[in-house]
Amino acid sequence: MFGLIKNKIKSFAKSIEDKLKTKEPEPAEEVEEVVTELEEKATAKEAEEQPQKPAKTEAILEKKKPKEAKEKPAEKPLEKPAQFKAPAQEPKQESVLAEPEAQRPKLEDAKAKLAKQKTRAQAAKAEKPKEVTKEKVGLLTKLKKTVVGTVSLSSSELDQFLLDLEFSMLEADVAADSAEKVVSLLRDKFSKAKFKRNEDISQKVMELFRESLSELFQQNKAFDILAKTQTARPLKILMLGPNGVGKTTTIGKVTKMFQNQGKKVVFAAADTWRAASIEQLEEHANRLGVKVIKHAYGADPTAVAFDAVKHAEAHNVDVVIIDTAGRQETNVNLVEQLRKINRVIQPDLRLFIGEGIVGNAILEQIKAYKETIGLDGVILTKMDLDNKGGTVLSVLMEDVPVLYFGVGQGYDDLIPFSKEFLLEKMLS
Repeated sequence: MFGLIKNKIKSFAKSIEDKLKTKEPEPAEEVEEVVTELEEKATAKEAEEQPQKPAKTEAILEKKKPKEAKEKPAEKPLEKPAQFKAPAQEPKQESVLAEPEAQRPKLEDAKAKLAKQKTRAQAAKAEKPKEVTKEKVGLLTKLKKTVVGTVSLSSSELDQFLLDLEFSMLEADVAADSAEKVVSLLRDKFSKAKFKRNEDISQKVMELFRESLSELFQQNKAFDILAKTQTARPLKILMLGPNGVGKTTTIGKVTKMFQNQGKKVVFAAADTWRAASIEQLEEHANRLGVKVIKHAYGADPTAVAFDAVKHAEAHNVDVVIIDTAGRQETNVNLVEQLRKINRVIQPDLRLFIGEGIVGNAILEQIKAYKETIGLDGVILTKMDLDNKGGTVLSVLMEDVPVLYFGVGQGYDDLIPFSKEFLLEKMLS
């Protein structure tokens, strides 16, 4: 079921996936934080290492200084060779002082050379961690852009995709108002969405669809009609809808639901206009063990419904289900009969029975009944068939709660409204 709209959604998801795969990724915020943290740690480590290295070099120099101090006294014996060369002459004070002065440039050169070696060693050691740090950070930067980076749709791209989807939904018999509502929800979701390059983009798109449709389905104010028997006795239910939609069969399904709760039910054959309508209702009544209150064909439908209510009150019956003829707006007499039944009987529930496969045509039917007598709920039949899927979305926008889905021909084939059921059928 929901074949067309399901295919449209999947096609839309695939087109977005293809588009996003070709876009340049944006850096992911989480990875940006990791890279920044690593860069800060590397910088701090480098700052800690720099003052330590000169300290080591200074320690080496300190060790060498005592040696130099020892060498200075050793320079004094240089005076002796002068004494041996000229024993007849006394050495002048100037010559004794001049020779140490001559050795000082050599000592200064040695210190300068040692300082240069220290600077070179320090620079060489300092360069290695920088290269490693840059290499690590560079690798992470590439990873964050190509592996865990994110992509998103631009405003113009999103507008085009949503426009295409809206047309597709209209083709799937979704009413214009419903299509606009879905598109609005999707626009909000997709405008905030970020897609990671290493995730299943198609699955992510379908999840956004699921969230949007789920929000739409949550607006349906479904209720349990079984609980109504606690506040109304007998509970009077007026069944409405066009001919041929499975209204009589649905009456049998609702009856079985009440019987499973131990409730007694009576039928009112108030469709005195359509041929064989009474016999059709009696067939279901015989299968379910239910009494039928009937009059002759052509009788006043209001009188039949009134007698059924009196019978229920007299025989302690819990529920009265009133079958009615299918009405058309052009048939003034049938419309007036319906208004009369509603006015005299004052039903507790007015339920519209319609096919889930007719598309937007059901909206006109619902609007007609709302304007005539009002509606309390909708039951959609034939939901087990392969339909386009747009009917249920359209009905949800009519501000009338969808209560049940008919999903087969058996009496137990009536399920309460479930958004999980719809999501599974639309997106599976």
